[in-house]
Amino acid sequence: MPKKFCLLLCLLVAGYLPLLAQMSLEHTASPAPVEEDTFLDTVYKNATEFLFEKWYTGAKDYLFEKWYQDAKSYHTPLAGYPLDVQIAGEHLHIPAQDRRNVWAISGGTTLFAPRIGNSSFVPFAAVYGRQQSADDRRRFRGVISGVVNYLDFADGTWNDSGLEFVANWENFTVPFPSTEIANGKEVEDSELYWGHFLLGIGPGWRMPLFPWHCDNECIVQLFYEPGYFYVKRAGNSSAEMKLPPSTFIHQIHLHMRLDAFDRNIVELPHRGFSCGADIVFGRRDNWSDHRFSSEILFSREDTRDYLRLTAYMATAFGVPFVSERHRFLFSCHLGWSPPGNWDRFSALRLGGGPSPSESADLARSPYPGALFDQFVLERYALLTLEYRLELLFFMYAHVRGTLGWGRVAGLDFQERLAIFSEASQAFSVGLTIGFLWNSLIYVEYAYDNGVVRPNDHGHAVLISWSKSL
Repeated sequence: MPKKFCLLLCLLVAGYLPLLAQMSLEHTASPAPVEEDTFLDTVYKNATEFLFEKWYTGAKDYLFEKWYQDAKSYHTPLAGYPLDVQIAGEHLHIPAQDRRNVWAISGGTTLFAPRIGNSSFVPFAAVYGRQQSADDRRRFRGVISGVVNYLDFADGTWNDSGLEFVANWENFTVPFPSTEIANGKEVEDSELYWGHFLLGIGPGWRMPLFPWHCDNECIVQLFYEPGYFYVKRAGNSSAEMKLPPSTFIHQIHLHMRLDAFDRNIVELPHRGFSCGADIVFGRRDNWSDHRFSSEILFSREDTRDYLRLTAYMATAFGVPFVSERHRFLFSCHLGWSPPGNWDRFSALRLGGGPSPSESADLARSPYPGALFDQFVLERYALLTLEYRLELLFFMYAHVRGTLGWGRVAGLDFQERLAIFSEASQAFSVGLTIGFLWNSLIYVEYAYDNGVVRPNDHGHAVLISWSKSL
């Protein structure tokens, strides 16, 4: 036993000798010096902490927990649906609007700097109405300003096939003389009174479309439009002016529309598309050669009959992985008439005005910063791309670029009537705001490159206010 115990003790001592030696050295040796951080080390550590622990974490939380979740879950409030929102801690309930039965008033003005012709501003005002049955088979729409009015009526309650009886009324009866604008200036000796009345009747066909709102439809309508055209001198009419006779007119009008838009709570297109076309062939009963000066001439043979073709396409869409607050809109408007077939009273026209959004108004193609119906054209193409941002559920800002090309009527250096090929660009920014008393405010600034006022860039501000009744 003593020999075995001695052997075990020797083994234990041998095993602990290295550990005891290390502990003895650590106890007797002086501590290692601690190196202090240099200035660059401190900057590096702080930058690393900011970039990877604060900025990266914050960006990740925002992008993936807030921005991405918002992009997946947020939906823009649409027209025709009720809305419940929290504003400043208060609950707000907005009832659904009856979009089938609407009456509204609107008014505003456009300011020009520098002026166009002799106009530094142009006011406008109108009453808008839409009345539709619950099944949309009987419809009325009107834009009424007194001197210029458009009324449309359709009734298909007598069948289940989509066939309709359609009628329209149009009058352009401005009670003050008009003067043509060419090369950004008023054309001398062109002032006169003129206008027309048109009553159209005919057959139509309608089919409802997805997403099944009251204005989502495909319609084809064929009108016979008899009417009356009048013209007379004004106080500043040239002594050389020779006018055509006032006369009855006859038009055949093929009218086609397709609308598949969802619209947001302030009635702006949100997603979907729309397209349409109009073909108008007209003849005057009595006609003659006419002129506005010795150099501005129109022959009876060329202008008694006229043909106008117009078409448009518009679409609104979003971007993948981005919230519905961000929208893009693209539109294209085209117009054509046979060369030499037009005159002042039957030509294609383009001009300014508020941006269209309502279904029946999308065929209108306003050029930012121009007068109403400023350009007389033989043919044209107008392209528009817009980015819109939803700032609040009732407030939308947009940035819009417009490219245009056209064969535009103007005067050459000898003051003779001529057709020029023109390219143009315009830039505009605007704000649409739902306001108190069930109203809407629209403000837009436009800048053009010199086509509205040739050789002189210009600015325009459009302000309008509309209210549901």
